[in-house]
Amino acid sequence: SQISAATTSVIRFSFHIPTDRHIGMRSDGGDLMRRTTVSPLWRQSTAVAALIVSLLLCFWAGQLHQNTAANVAMAGKLDALCRQTLSRFGWEASELVCQEDFTLPDPFGPTYDTFLALQQEAGFDLTPYAGKTVLRYTYRIANYPAGSDTIYADLLLWQEQVIGGDLRSASLDGFLTSLNGSEKS
Repeated sequence: SQISAATTSVIRFSFHIPTDRHIGMRSDGGDLMRRTTVSPLWRQSTAVAALIVSLLLCFWAGQLHQNTAANVAMAGKLDALCRQTLSRFGWEASELVCQEDFTLPDPFGPTYDTFLALQQEAGFDLTPYAGKTVLRYTYRIANYPAGSDTIYADLLLWQEQVIGGDLRSASLDGFLTSLNGSEKS
């Protein structure tokens, strides 16, 4: 059987596809695949904006580094001040154990009478600092004559000034004393 020339032609299918759903066509009939060009002004503006963002990030990172360096310098200055204060009372600090914020009570009340008396014995008056948040530096003392007990010195600082301090034993039946070293249980 012979197939006629009409039947050997390519069979074509015809579908009606709405223009707004046709792949590669926009709803207004335009071609999505058309190449768009970017003006030189746009490229320059984008480059300048990227440069400004980069410079701002570098500046911000530099400020963080400066703040960190300033904090390290301040911590070193306060550590030296604390060690000098302890030395003035005859104590040798072997290591800084802790540094923390500490809020003094306002008012101190009768439960703090002994503590305030210890402060006054060493020449400190904490009453003007009631309710203030101060820095407390805690050091391990190397030269306290109590034998094998671990002795700590707590120093209170307000605006780069030592405003109080005491010595204490770490044992369960320990003691608290003024920086002068007169032991109180």
